[in-house]
Amino acid sequence: MNTSSLIIIDGNILSMDEFGSTFEALHIKGNKINCLGTNKEILKNKDSNTVVISARGGTVLPGFIDSHVHLFPGSSYLNKLNLMPLKTFSELKDLIFYYIENNPSGTFVFGRGANYQLFDETELKTRKQLDQISTKNPILVQAPDGHTAWANTKALKDAGILEGITLPVGNEVVMSSDGFAEGMLKENEAIRLVLALAGSDRSRLGLDTGGEPNPPASDEEKQSDISVLKSGLSHLAKLGITSIHNMDGNFYTLELLDEIRKSGELTCRVKVPFHFKNNMRIEQLEQASIMSKRWNDEFLSSGFVKFFMDGVLDSSTAYLIEDYADQPGVKGEALFEEDEFNELVIDCDNRSLQIAVHSIGDGAVQRVLNAYENAQKVNGVRDSRHRVEHIELIQKVDIKRFKDLNVIASMQPVHPPGCDGLPLEPTISKIGVNRYNEAYAWRSIKEAGGTVTFSTDWPVSNVDPINAISNALNREKWSEDTIDQRLSLIETLRAYTIEGSYAEFKEHSKGILKEGYLADIVILSEKIDRIPTNDISKIEVINTIIDGKIVYSRD
Repeated sequence: MNTSSLIIIDGNILSMDEFGSTFEALHIKGNKINCLGTNKEILKNKDSNTVVISARGGTVLPGFIDSHVHLFPGSSYLNKLNLMPLKTFSELKDLIFYYIENNPSGTFVFGRGANYQLFDETELKTRKQLDQISTKNPILVQAPDGHTAWANTKALKDAGILEGITLPVGNEVVMSSDGFAEGMLKENEAIRLVLALAGSDRSRLGLDTGGEPNPPASDEEKQSDISVLKSGLSHLAKLGITSIHNMDGNFYTLELLDEIRKSGELTCRVKVPFHFKNNMRIEQLEQASIMSKRWNDEFLSSGFVKFFMDGVLDSSTAYLIEDYADQPGVKGEALFEEDEFNELVIDCDNRSLQIAVHSIGDGAVQRVLNAYENAQKVNGVRDSRHRVEHIELIQKVDIKRFKDLNVIASMQPVHPPGCDGLPLEPTISKIGVNRYNEAYAWRSIKEAGGTVTFSTDWPVSNVDPINAISNALNREKWSEDTIDQRLSLIETLRAYTIEGSYAEFKEHSKGILKEGYLADIVILSEKIDRIPTNDISKIEVINTIIDGKIVYSRD
């Protein structure tokens, strides 16, 4: 709904400003907030063209900012098999049986969200377990983290990797003692060899290669991809998300989003990076500078570079300083050598580009922080706001460095084992009891003065902010002696609003409900600050407003 004047009354308005200001009503004029106050005060601004919405006592917040998503893959996966609810291999078998029976013979089967424990029930190799489901259909099931997958014999054979293949560091087709692939595939370079059996998937290019469609997409293919992205944007609008920081990207993704914007259908503000892979040359960073200059406005922008420093804990591909607790002698591997990465960071920083690095293990986190500190020494200190993504393990000595270096800690409250239905194992056994206090250490970083933003890593996890907020507030300790890493409700909400805007240098224009700020707003069904934390998951989004326009209404 387009309107030049909109009033929200009867609200529990939490502004998210530093004073904790609350209001009953607000007036939007054009695309910005004009004023806030009581119902009586704000209704004085009403004229014949004003639309009035009653929040019916529900909480009104700045629109949610998800600081780490993968929009194109997430949009594409909305119609894929969702394996997250499954608890046993038997349930997986039943679901895939049903899918095969209702699709053409030989169809490639791909499902997302298979927990690692699904394959712990038998001594059979994982490919042979999946062969019990089908030997005629290639099958690939991917873990929730997206960094591990399992394939049946048909899929491995069709992909030409049943007898193994040499891959870049950190990536692996796991082999068994009989000389054939075991079925487990570690990291993207292994997984995408099987995914290719499904045909061209342009939605993953920004993640898999950072490159462009080759051959270029036809007009028909572009329109199909635009439809996929629109479905994802609609999904985000229903959840109250008004801004996202995309964590994969290429020119093609930005060009598609630009087309959506030109048609007036871009219902979310989007930042898209240049994804620098470890097989690229440093000269290719010029592409990031071109992106930054071409797209740089309030709705669609670039201006940053994404790297991966390691993998994930569950497959032992995260890079640790000390051995995995359950695998003596194994520390994982860094995807970039220290000298090489330092050179890349210096170059990015010298271009005034922001940097975001996937760093799950404490070794990866430390290597990235060291590179940021080195860049400050070489280039001089500037307001760079570089980022570290995930930080699932951190050394105690590195916690304070987030404040000292003004580095953003971008973290996901749906990722800790035990949250959002995730099993405790195998993750906590890999971490080890002596490292519990340095795992997913949101509060430790916050109390040391660091900036913490929250997000979901969609489609790795459910993108719903209410679900993420509920998990953040209801996270349980793994032992009696473990530090409680939860933030307060207001700190959690700020991590989803103003801290997210700070992470993209927009804290003076969005993320707070304040006069002159962009009118990006979400209206909730309940007073989020007046109900028990274990009831927060029941809250629904009533309205989503972006740039002063209503883009979603539940009723």
